[in-house]
Amino acid sequence: MTTSSASSPANASPLGVLHPRLLALIAQAREQAAATPPAVGLVYPCDTLAIQAAVQIAHTGIARPVLIGPRSEIYRAADAVELDIGAFEVVETHSAAPAAAAAHATRLVHEGALASLMKGSLHTDELMSAVVNRETGLRTGRWISQAFLFDLPRYHKLFTQA
Repeated sequence: MTTSSASSPANASPLGVLHPRLLALIAQAREQAAATPPAVGLVYPCDTLAIQAAVQIAHTGIARPVLIGPRSEIYRAADAVELDIGAFEVVETHSAAPAAAAAHATRLVHEGALASLMKGSLHTDELMSAVVNRETGLRTGRWISQAFLFDLPRYHKLFTQA
């Protein structure tokens, strides 16, 4: 799946020492996903960080990344960091615009092909515009939630925002 030797967050010893509850959460997610990992739509993964995140998600076994956006840009980003994404499903969009990827991703959630969405290299407002669209979005009359987690290798704490 990957040609990189980067370790997963679940195997990184500083993470385990400093954040044992996060490791427990990852282990629980891995157990629940063991039989059938949920499909997570990575919307517009056209930069190296988004590709690295997809590879890491697949490597930990907590989900099956589905890459949604312009195929050539997705593969260009993967090639830039020498990561093999050949085993991943790539859903080509009709346009190279990030908004097209976001709209297509919400359709895939409606169709049941995706369990959740993850922001790639598009701007947050582009993704959220598709998600909250009254006709085609994912509105349910309930709260929408989001979360961010930043693991900074040179800092001893995780940064989160939810």
